[in-house]
Amino acid sequence: MRYRRRRAKYTFIIIIVFAAVAAAGCGKKAPPYYAVHAPPERIADLTAVASDGPPLLQWTGNWDPSSVHFRILRSVLLPGDCIDCPHEFIVIEKAVRGESTRVKEKEGLWQYRDVSADSARAYVYRVIVCNVEGQCSDGSNIVEVKGEERNDGK
Repeated sequence: MRYRRRRAKYTFIIIIVFAAVAAAGCGKKAPPYYAVHAPPERIADLTAVASDGPPLLQWTGNWDPSSVHFRILRSVLLPGDCIDCPHEFIVIEKAVRGESTRVKEKEGLWQYRDVSADSARAYVYRVIVCNVEGQCSDGSNIVEVKGEERNDGK
């Protein structure tokens, strides 16, 4: 009888130890590891052409059209403001090729026409490239579109 109690006691302890070890082997150990992707390359050659109609922004880049989208940023340029001064940009479009009729790409030349621009106002623009993982480049160079006369600017 005494032998059975001892045996039952040791069996119970062994079962508890195995259960503890088995439980430690299951479940989440750490956050999932994601492959590190570099953000897209920054746009360095943004230009604005606005001689006929709404401003046309143009830039070059060899991105896969299905793997990037563009954030088009615009700020009103007030009299006395300089291009290099800080500006409060707003996103006027999160442009994805195929979803946006105003973003076009042909042989590495990308274009966007800002049909919401007022021809009497001066604006500054900047474009940011983002990949499908949500990583974005730094802002492009800033370009100016002047009201009425519409000269190219950088």
